[in-house]
Amino acid sequence: MGDQGSISPGDWAKGIFYSILASIVGGASKLAIRKSWLMVKGSARDPDECVEEISSGELAATFQRKNSEDKDAVGRMNQSIQLRKRSGENLQDPDAEFDRAENIDVSVDGSRREEITQETKAMALCLRSSGMLGMSILNPLFCVLAMNYASPSILAPFSGLTLVWIILFSEQFIGEKPQFKQILAASLIILGQITVGVFGDHTNDEGITLEEIVQSYQELSFQMFFVGMTIWMLFLTYLMIYKPTPKLCRFAWGVSSGSITGFQNFLKDTTSIVKACESEGVGLPWYFYLMVCLSGFTAFTGLLFLMICMKRYDATFSSSMFVGSFIISASIMAAIHYDTFQHLQGLVNYIMYPAGLGILMIGLNILVQDTEEVEGQNNNTQNERNVANAPEMVRLNF
Repeated sequence: MGDQGSISPGDWAKGIFYSILASIVGGASKLAIRKSWLMVKGSARDPDECVEEISSGELAATFQRKNSEDKDAVGRMNQSIQLRKRSGENLQDPDAEFDRAENIDVSVDGSRREEITQETKAMALCLRSSGMLGMSILNPLFCVLAMNYASPSILAPFSGLTLVWIILFSEQFIGEKPQFKQILAASLIILGQITVGVFGDHTNDEGITLEEIVQSYQELSFQMFFVGMTIWMLFLTYLMIYKPTPKLCRFAWGVSSGSITGFQNFLKDTTSIVKACESEGVGLPWYFYLMVCLSGFTAFTGLLFLMICMKRYDATFSSSMFVGSFIISASIMAAIHYDTFQHLQGLVNYIMYPAGLGILMIGLNILVQDTEEVEGQNNNTQNERNVANAPEMVRLNF
């Protein structure tokens, strides 16, 4: 794109501020969506199994408390019957008394569990709706405000803060305590973002004309980027549908949402067109509405892929892969469409800007690797539990 004006310190700070707000909304929304899927998954299984596997959750705590109360009631009734028998009191039907005592746990517990399951599903729907509201309206709103003051090459890496918020609050929301590797990864992400923010592209779209915006989409380099990303998304779709291996399928779901959301040029150029029209004193051209539709399409499609990924895999993996693929996609787009490296000031910036991206990606890679290790341990534990329960299953069947 053509020559762009430098960002004032005040505008730069505003862009970073709105980008941080967007990351907070994004982190909270992803946690809410993941929590909703966990609640639905838990309520759909056998209640006793739910209590055993998610004992740290709110639903399990409720089940355990109510079960304990019911068992106490059974114990008290059994004790009362024994005392009445010893004292010589005539019971009309002792066996019926015992049967009634034994059935308390089943009848009361079953009705309460059904009630709790309905409440859980309703709460899960509210959480998922609030997460979608944050991802589809609030997060894009803050992103639009941020785009008014800074370049996508600086703002895109700040999406990594989403992971920091997820790590910090995952224990409170979904009962997952952050490990040392996750804390280390979050620290690297923050360091990488600070480096990118200080040494990155500090130009903006001030003074750009409508003609320059149109010409930027006619450049061969951007058209090749667009074709390449289209082929990439088709390849990821192939991996999702045909699933050649579980790891490749997992990888495809992880990076699909961030890859398509990386088309931040549509959102950025929408704000540039508005500024150019105000400067030139003309009305909005037809391609402004095309830009709005394309920016909405990429954002909604990315959100859809992310939601499906979070349903299949845990929040840390889904968010890490989203942020990593988003940063790579948006950074390549900015380098081609907005000439990021041509606007860097001095040799130090040429070195530190890629170094900051590298540090950030190292942090993301640590999160992904740590998640894979935890999932492997969980799978082994589940297999061991199934083997241990096999003899009991055989006895029950016979």
